Amino acid sequence: MLRGSTPEPLPQNQLGTEGRRRSLAFSDPRPSLPIRTAASVRHPIDHSMKLPTCLLLILIVLPGAAQEAAQQDFLKKLPPLPFKEESVGNYRSKGVPGLGPNVEVKGFVVGTPLKVDAAFTTQHENTPPVAPFVVVIPKNKDVAAFAGGRKSGAPELVKFATLTTEKQAIEILRFTNLTVPLQPDPADRLKLCAHLLATKGLAGASSGYENVKFLEAYATRIGGNDAVCVHAHMTAPKTGDHFAVKLVGILHPSEPGGVLSFLMANTKLSEIKGPQDLSSKGVGLAIVHSLKFVDAPKSGAKP
Repeated sequence: MLRGSTPEPLPQNQLGTEGRRRSLAFSDPRPSLPIRTAASVRHPIDHSMKLPTCLLLILIVLPGAAQEAAQQDFLKKLPPLPFKEESVGNYRSKGVPGLGPNVEVKGFVVGTPLKVDAAFTTQHENTPPVAPFVVVIPKNKDVAAFAGGRKSGAPELVKFATLTTEKQAIEILRFTNLTVPLQPDPADRLKLCAHLLATKGLAGASSGYENVKFLEAYATRIGGNDAVCVHAHMTAPKTGDHFAVKLVGILHPSEPGGVLSFLMANTKLSEIKGPQDLSSKGVGLAIVHSLKFVDAPKSGAKP
């Protein structure tokens, strides 16, 4: 578990270098979805894309009432986040007069739902998620799913991978717990999340890799919820392979808990060839954008 009190703001493009990692939690799939564990299959994933020890049950520990003024001062020093709408899963169709209207759907993914909740974590001997959620595994994509927990020895809640015929990883996507306290101003919560991902989150995710470069951070909406994206680039020291990196903090609207996703894509094998593709391409990104919190209030519903 990573903990931090009110940290000092980092200079622009400077990354934190310290971070601990710790085992995570996950939840319960439908019986029809083949979830693999260490007991059933070895993970056929290139070692250059393995996460070193464990990523990231992240928790910000903010100071008590006596330090509230310092906390507010720190929040004021953080720069505002730009907003960027990501285009994954958007569908548009022109209507035909007299036959049908125009159709526009955002964030639409067709596939098999996977529910990550306490039942799922119990099944795989893991800690329950702080914010249970559902994601959709896209149809017509060769996606392998791996449950984390004591049985598999993996730290995350759940991991997805797309592989070549030689079992080399194209994309790896991990989900784990994230906690960012609620704030009177939602914009402050987004800024806190961005600072956490760009420092402790990226430092943990890139441990063991070289030439780590922070690219950008911005706010967006995923599944109708506030989210923060951090993009980066890194290389594997042994192979020299280049990886596009995307950290996404998806915030529960009414609880401190949330979900952190960590996507890394081999730019030689994936359709993600550069930073410009991290907000619009890739199987992993489609899965991220399918995420819905299990108990989140519906849009427009009264709290």
